[in-house]
Amino acid sequence: MSHHVSIRWRAASAATFAALVAGLLAAVAPSAAADDKAVGPGWNAIATAGGAEVTYTLPDTLPIIDDAPTLVVNGTPVPATESADGTTLSATVPLAVSDVDSVSFAWTSGETVIDKTSPEAVAERSAKAAPAASTAAAPSTAVLEAAAADGAEVGPYSYTVDDYDFGDQAIDLAAIGGIRGELTGRIYLPTAGGARPVVILLHGRHTSCSTLVSGTQNPNRWPCVGGQTEVPSYKGYDGTGETLASQGYAVVSISANAINANDNQLAADNGAEARGQLVLDTLSFLQKATEGKVVSFHDDALDRDMTLDDALDAPQADLGSTDPNTLDASGLIGRLDFSSIGLMGHSRGGEGVVSAVELNQALDKPFSIKSVLPLAPVDFGRMTVANTPMLLILPYCDGDVSNQQGQHFVDDSRYAFDQSVLISTVWVMGANHNFFNSVWTPGKYGYSTSDDWGATSTDSYCGPRSSTNQRLTADEQYDVGTSLMSAWFRLTLGGDDDLMSAFDGSTPQTPIPSVPTADVRTVGFAPTASRVDLEPFTTASATTTASGSASYVTCASAGGRTLPQDLPACATAISGVRSTSGMPHWTPASFAPNVPASPMGEFTWTSTSDAGLTVTLPGQQKNASKYDYLTFKTAPEENVVSGTDLVVTVKDTSGKSWSAPVSELNPLAVQRMPKSTSTTLNKIVLQQVSIPITSLTGVDTKKLASVTFSGGVGADGTESGGVYLSDLAYSSYSVGDTLATGTPWTMKKEPTINVDATFLEEGSGPSTKQVAVYLSKPSNHETSAWFSLVGSTASSAKAGLALQKVTFAKGETCKAIDIPTNGDTTASSSTLTTYKMSVSQNEGVIAGKSAVTFLTVREDDGMTGSATPAPAVGVQGDACAEALAKSQTFPLSVTTSKPALGSTVTVKATGYRAGEAVTFTVDDVASTVAADGSGAATSPVVVSTSRVAVTAVGAGSSRTSTATITAK
Repeated sequence: MSHHVSIRWRAASAATFAALVAGLLAAVAPSAAADDKAVGPGWNAIATAGGAEVTYTLPDTLPIIDDAPTLVVNGTPVPATESADGTTLSATVPLAVSDVDSVSFAWTSGETVIDKTSPEAVAERSAKAAPAASTAAAPSTAVLEAAAADGAEVGPYSYTVDDYDFGDQAIDLAAIGGIRGELTGRIYLPTAGGARPVVILLHGRHTSCSTLVSGTQNPNRWPCVGGQTEVPSYKGYDGTGETLASQGYAVVSISANAINANDNQLAADNGAEARGQLVLDTLSFLQKATEGKVVSFHDDALDRDMTLDDALDAPQADLGSTDPNTLDASGLIGRLDFSSIGLMGHSRGGEGVVSAVELNQALDKPFSIKSVLPLAPVDFGRMTVANTPMLLILPYCDGDVSNQQGQHFVDDSRYAFDQSVLISTVWVMGANHNFFNSVWTPGKYGYSTSDDWGATSTDSYCGPRSSTNQRLTADEQYDVGTSLMSAWFRLTLGGDDDLMSAFDGSTPQTPIPSVPTADVRTVGFAPTASRVDLEPFTTASATTTASGSASYVTCASAGGRTLPQDLPACATAISGVRSTSGMPHWTPASFAPNVPASPMGEFTWTSTSDAGLTVTLPGQQKNASKYDYLTFKTAPEENVVSGTDLVVTVKDTSGKSWSAPVSELNPLAVQRMPKSTSTTLNKIVLQQVSIPITSLTGVDTKKLASVTFSGGVGADGTESGGVYLSDLAYSSYSVGDTLATGTPWTMKKEPTINVDATFLEEGSGPSTKQVAVYLSKPSNHETSAWFSLVGSTASSAKAGLALQKVTFAKGETCKAIDIPTNGDTTASSSTLTTYKMSVSQNEGVIAGKSAVTFLTVREDDGMTGSATPAPAVGVQGDACAEALAKSQTFPLSVTTSKPALGSTVTVKATGYRAGEAVTFTVDDVASTVAADGSGAATSPVVVSTSRVAVTAVGAGSSRTSTATITAK
């Protein structure tokens, strides 16, 4: 069903949803009879609607890291909910209690030891035998000497550093259970006058409160209590902050400890929106400060108002030094250039800054965010980045986000918008997750530090105790991070084009002169205005043909998806060789596990004598002379053991040709990535091949006819081989549409896409219900996204699995999506069962505040034991109409327009679901009645004062009606 109407949607945030669920659950206490329970080592299960609720008691408190926990039930991983104190995990599974045989713990990356840095976790990574690590030499001295300017270079500006702290509960946090959090950070500001481009740094998910006194309990998790010390993760990026300040940039590193302490427990999206809104809230107060306006917040923790001067004077005694107190509010007036803003986020902070970009683009008056840098990020929701230059930094030896799922940010964004901006990926070989932040690094800070790969690991490539390891030292890794982050913002915000070669992928390895041993590999994607796409390899094309012994297919995703896929899998996990963590392009996303991932071409051959894959160029694509490079991306196919080769032949219309093997152009592109005893390594990662157009000697580059790929013999020494191919294009590199400091820029604004949080009655059997997917406003072009419902294929589950690509024609704003449900006629102990829904991999539209939400199914057959049923949610109506109604407030009718004081009148609510509980609230006193078959509900109201406000809210539709009764 499509609605061609303009809709002004009210934000239906996860916090709103949580409040509604809390209302439905009020006074509901699930219980179970003795024969409805099962118990195993460390776990128990009770019968619920849809199967069994399994609870697993952890042997240790769950650490605060960026990976997400799961429970493995009968060998199958399922998403799990963390308890408030981090000591238990729970999940509802579509099994009878008697069928639950085993329950264990695992991270989404597949590792099963809770503390990833423990000796047990290290041993697990090294459990299976595999070939020794392969290595690549660092850039040569000649390459280093010819390198672009080093981003770590200290600039000519002196600068000052100061911390601000408005208190532990100074602002409301978005979509995270209605809690308040800190507004705290560190400012690095050049002392020279004038407005400076602004860079925001956001740390990731790490310990918020480190326990100093054994046995200290903190049931609220935040703020820290006596016996604990707050871990100042925001102070861990001094290298980048000080380097950029010396180059003339204003840098602010912000704290997100309250979010870290609550995201797994309270946020539907694991805190992405909360982090993104924190960035925007920080920008808002900084803008007021630079405009000379009063900045003040109320800290609920200490019940006091804090001005900016108070916040800048607040004592800071962390890291062995006190707050320097070198700034006051007047020192920020006129000092921040809000026409040029860049964001960096580390780990979950990386997903947070992507969320900030999307939230910002939905504002009526968005900030001029011109650059975003996710560093070792998570990407639970497969978000796309619109119209913003992006640098993705991925550490190869990441022991936390070990599947490098942030690769999806680039893969999903590159063709999702008609955007003309630079998108780059940098792989830092030998780097782990934590050491980009000094506060997370052993020896740099005193509490809650670790080598996330494992300090005792003897892994031949990533293990610090192996004599063959290729790890960067902690200082080297930190310096590489400083160099890359500083260079990126100098390029994208400051127009320092001398740094472009560090991010365009034009060389196999990017040299870092300040860390000459670093192996850094860059893949660039040029702006559309300076790129001609010859063959993306994302769909079948009549102009791309295989010949001889060659086979060619378009593939996508990792094998083993739980719903049918349109394209064959690109690779499949093989025990002892490679897990899905070794497939960053295709690793499944937590909230969208079946959404197709990173389609590309798979080209294989059995003989090099006749195997070829030819891309024929039509007339408009024949002229390459205006561009700098012929570029494509490639990697050895999954069955290649050590390496293969590929010959590239470019032919013009006269029949003349130029050829070269990829092993001479970029040998890393046809070699297997480093491998060891860990199945998270041996990764399949596309590398870039850049052929200068001027090097195509002997052919007329104005009249090219075709590009042919032929099989070659590589390190495996076999005639057979294969590669993945992607993004064949003519490319010239620039930052793109965003302009340098101080220049006007009009942001392209796209609609947001959301899923309506939906409540359903269970019903008595299999059925098809609907969920609304909607846009915030009509688009002037076609848009699309993938809808996912993460239910189960088991018949006992209350909701099944659903996956659908949702396409909106120009002007459309809502689609009703069919979802499968399974009802029964059996009572249970579970009042409500929730399933996660999302929209992801958006094209032409950005994720809204309800891009990740819940489907909630109510048990309607009565409760076992002493449990109390949840209020009825009624018979669902038109899904899109109900979603639209949530953005409006409707009038209640009153039997008497001017009743006498003390009299009783009847108010009537209409338009509700048949049978749903409608709660009437009068002067904070609530009563509930059921809507009749026509969707009407009435309630008597005593006119006790001269003005009586009445509100009616539906338990299932969330429809809201109001009236104000005025007495005579």
